[in-house]
Amino acid sequence: MDRRGMLGSLVGGATLLGLGTTGCSTQQAPLTPDALSKIADRLDPTAANDILVSLDKRLAWIDKQVLPDDIAPLAKLSKAKNFDEEFAKGSTLVRKTMRSLYLTGRFLDMPDEYKMHPGVQSRLIAAQKDMDAAVLGMTEMLEKATPEDFRRVQDTLRKDPLLGERIAKWIEEPAADDGMPFERRFATRASVLQLSDRMRAQSPALVSDHVVSKVRRIEAQHHSEADQIRRLSARIGEEAFWKHQTHLASLHSGWQAKLSTDQGVVNGGNAYGPPPPASAIPEKDKPGAWALSTGGIMMGFGGGSVLLGIIFAGLATGESALFWAGIVLGVTVGPILLLIGLIFLIVGAVQRAAA
Repeated sequence: MDRRGMLGSLVGGATLLGLGTTGCSTQQAPLTPDALSKIADRLDPTAANDILVSLDKRLAWIDKQVLPDDIAPLAKLSKAKNFDEEFAKGSTLVRKTMRSLYLTGRFLDMPDEYKMHPGVQSRLIAAQKDMDAAVLGMTEMLEKATPEDFRRVQDTLRKDPLLGERIAKWIEEPAADDGMPFERRFATRASVLQLSDRMRAQSPALVSDHVVSKVRRIEAQHHSEADQIRRLSARIGEEAFWKHQTHLASLHSGWQAKLSTDQGVVNGGNAYGPPPPASAIPEKDKPGAWALSTGGIMMGFGGGSVLLGIIFAGLATGESALFWAGIVLGVTVGPILLLIGLIFLIVGAVQRAAA
């Protein structure tokens, strides 16, 4: 049995994975009821439920937000030609982008125990469509931008050198309110400031073109589960990769046992117990069908060998997960693209308001 097969057995509560020499695996003792009980005992459904409530509250809040007046006053924007149609389209893209960035950041900063909670995983499944829409929507928008569009954005940034700072503050505030670590908030703020500075100093097209090209290359690649495993295990080391997979699989089994015993934890009317049998899951909703979405992969997620596929984020980006360090590895091209797109959209709105 190969490692993926054995790991699948572990998810079902049957087998532990042996991690011997690189490229080999040996089957060890089954995951005993006592071992499973010890894992389940250290899981806290109440704390997990608090995280879910916080996530849902913030995501709902994002859906109601508009640009603050210190960035782009709507009273002026509403006078622009074709305002309603363009505003509705731009607002939808901005909100999907903010949701994708926020959920990605929250997930990366969670302890592994909470990452594997079925409620967290289900939200990541649901977010895949938003991530696709955000990443590919921003890509298309930047591809369609004309030289004149880029020139206007650059001129607006030059006339208002502090605009990038205000945009960074607006993006960062929800993360600060929800207690995201300083390192992640600093990474986001630094990325926005660096991108806006570059878009002011040179044509924004020079900043966006290579990222857009990279997105299209990734989109064109085959995103099979095996390909994802090969890329990530090569990047971080095969033994470390499978060790982490085993760790997450044991937590998944622990949650199954815990929630089955506790009759599930209710959040927003939904009880999170053991997942339905594979035969009960429609083919299009099975792990692998959704987990390999282009947007999700570009945001740092990937299809996994076990569980629900959302198990790679954070591991490949290193402890700091700084955007500019990550983009060198090709891991966080999604967040960088989304930040470029946000700046372009928002500055474009400011330019229209000024006109």
